Amino acid sequence: MLAPDEALDAIREHALSGRIRLSGHARRRMAERHVSFADVRRALVRPRTCAWQPLGGTWRVEGEDVGGEPLTVIAAVLGDVLVVTVF
Repeated sequence: MLAPDEALDAIREHALSGRIRLSGHARRRMAERHVSFADVRRALVRPRTCAWQPLGGTWRVEGEDVGGEPLTVIAAVLGDVLVVTVF
């Protein structure tokens, strides 16, 4: 497992290079919550915090959408960043 600062660096690097994959669940939640891919990318490129979630094996990334509103992205770092859900 990565340390939180290492995870932030990895997530940021993946997002900057366009290596983001969205799960079907994430796509559905994005549509329901009117969150765009650009919003997700912004939160992952400029995250404020990152916390490990051992039950899901995922990272809870807190950031902002393109409009500056808070956005939480639950992501797994599996080669590419896999976005599991957003809220």
